[in-house]
Amino acid sequence: MATSIIIILGLACSLGLSLIHHRVRLMNGVLAMLLLMMVMVSITAFSQRYFWINRFWLLGLTLAGCLLVLVSLWIGVQLLQTAWMTRHNHRYRLVNGTIAAMFISILVLIGLVALVIIKPMWWLQVIVVGLSFVTSYFVFWWLAYGIGFLIYKHQNQVVVTQQYILVLGAGLNYGNQVSLSLKARLDKALAVADKLDHPWLILSGGQGNDETLTEAEAMAAYCERKGYPQQNLVLEAASTSTAENMAFTKAWLVEQGITPTEGVFVTSDYHTYRAALLAQKVGVTTRSAGAKTEAKAFWHAYFREYCAIMFRYRWWHMLAILLGMILTGLIFVN
Repeated sequence: MATSIIIILGLACSLGLSLIHHRVRLMNGVLAMLLLMMVMVSITAFSQRYFWINRFWLLGLTLAGCLLVLVSLWIGVQLLQTAWMTRHNHRYRLVNGTIAAMFISILVLIGLVALVIIKPMWWLQVIVVGLSFVTSYFVFWWLAYGIGFLIYKHQNQVVVTQQYILVLGAGLNYGNQVSLSLKARLDKALAVADKLDHPWLILSGGQGNDETLTEAEAMAAYCERKGYPQQNLVLEAASTSTAENMAFTKAWLVEQGITPTEGVFVTSDYHTYRAALLAQKVGVTTRSAGAKTEAKAFWHAYFREYCAIMFRYRWWHMLAILLGMILTGLIFVN
């Protein structure tokens, strides 16, 4: 028990220091997840000494597990519905394919577990253990990313000293019209700008293959129609990704003598955390204002963000999964 307490205190201190020195960091979510898991394991071990405490604790875990399953099913339904609705949109082809592959893998795993129960075979058990480990790994990172997102959202705030607002672009409808998600970002940016006395409004977005003008130009036209001063609009029309949005904007800010961290960026709410991680790496503001996403589209968009961050560190994840499967295999064999 003493060892568990030391580990819990160590994780708690590490998380506290990480939050103080690194407000935007993936490790915050990982440390929080490890701390939560360690606390649950320790309480479970402690409760075994006392019959009624153990029964109440197991009941609580069972109820929490049932709730988690129900929430997971609801999120799964949301993902499938949105994937089906966007099946003809080429922009979502990759993420929809990933969603389909994920659900097929889960069904295969459930089928294999049932088969092992009916007819246990050692080679089938090895496959089930391996697939279970991989599934658990991705679930861990899904939850860790979510906790990191919530921590960032709680600590994030816009202050009145911001010198600029950066609006991250999004795809245009029909090649030249502001989409609903981009409109929500612009409306949010204009609302923030009113509170900050109309600072520089940097509109960042290049031109896609299916677009007849740049996203920056479309955003500028929208802001002008809404009455924002044209002289306070800055068009950054060369970027094709969030990282380039940040990097090209930083170059303009440095050229103008504006401190890159003295601003706020505006994007969709689901995108704020990953964008902040990129902003921190580039060296611009990590403060954000998130435009609300429709509930039915949020989880599909959030899943895209999760996939993007996992892909960004894909080689590390592949190494971790390989080492984990080797270790799991050795434990299983022994």
